[in-house]
Amino acid sequence: MRQAWSEHSRLVLLLVTGCLVAAPSAQPAVPLEGQRAPDFVLKSLNGDNLRLSEFRGDVVMINFWASWCGACRDEMPILDEVFRRYKPIGFKLLSVNIDDDRERAVQISQSLGVSFPVLYDRRKKVSRKYEVTRMPSIILVDREGVVRHWHHGYDRATEERYLQQLRALLRE
Repeated sequence: MRQAWSEHSRLVLLLVTGCLVAAPSAQPAVPLEGQRAPDFVLKSLNGDNLRLSEFRGDVVMINFWASWCGACRDEMPILDEVFRRYKPIGFKLLSVNIDDDRERAVQISQSLGVSFPVLYDRRKKVSRKYEVTRMPSIILVDREGVVRHWHHGYDRATEERYLQQLRALLRE
C-alpha cells in the first residue's frame, strides 16, 4: 500500500508541477490547431448571411466577443484598424458576437463604428464548434482554411503576437 501511495503521490506531484510550469503562458491548449476550420453560416448585423468557406483563399481572423466583455470592447477599434489596413491584400475579419440580446451587439458595434462584418451567434453553436471558453478569442485561419493560431484575452502583447502571425500568413 505504501508503494502505491508513493507512486500516486509522484504522479500527482508531476501533474501539479506541470500545471504550475504551464500556467504563466496564459495560453491554454489550442483547440483545432492544424485542423480545417469548422464551416459556419451566420447572419450579420446588417442582415447578410456569411459563410466562412466563402473566404477560402483569404486569411481570415475570427473574433469571438460579447458586449459584457470590457477587453472585447477595447480590442474592437484595433481590430477595425487591422481590418482596414490588410483588407486590400486578402484579409477578412469575421467578428462573432455571442450576446443573448442582439440589440446590445448592434449598439456597441455602431457606437464603435466598426467597418468589419459583425455576425450574431445567439445560440452559441459556432462558439461551441470552436470550443471558445474565454472572451475575447481570436482565431487565425490560413488561405487553405486551416486553423493556425489562437489567442484568448486581449492585451498589447497578445495584439503584437497575432499581428506578427497575421503578417506571416498574408506573406504565405
